[in-house]
Amino acid sequence: MNLFFSPNGRLSAQGFLQASLILILLGFILSLPEALGVMKPLQGIFGLISFVLIYCWIVIWIKRFHDSGRSGWMSLVPILIYIVVITIVMMAWIMPEMMQVFQASMEGADSAEVDAMSRELLQGKILPLNILTFVISLVIAIGGNRLIKKDPSDNIYGPA
Repeated sequence: MNLFFSPNGRLSAQGFLQASLILILLGFILSLPEALGVMKPLQGIFGLISFVLIYCWIVIWIKRFHDSGRSGWMSLVPILIYIVVITIVMMAWIMPEMMQVFQASMEGADSAEVDAMSRELLQGKILPLNILTFVISLVIAIGGNRLIKKDPSDNIYGPA
């Protein structure tokens, strides 16, 4: 539990990759009910768990940067890169459908019609988007991890 919830200490490249894989797989599993349109009551709980996963990502990035002797604030760089890339991908992937929904709502469609329309338009896009998010997360984790070089000696964040 200390690995995911305490930002103190260092995390090796191999440890980071293992922790990243766990978080990526958990995030993907938590996104499946929405993608498959099942277990609506559990989606809220899964959404809350997703916020915990965000914290865990921050913690392991901090530890990985500590391993190179850098400040934990550097963890914001890969997280911001992830946010920008995912936002661009989502906008490109679902923007045409969302514009149709927005137009219908502006033309006076009631909320039930708008909800039904958005579900219908996005139905086949959610699972591929989740798979794409999985791949992007993996690329950023592996790429970022490779760019961070280990400090071979003890540093202010802990022993080598």
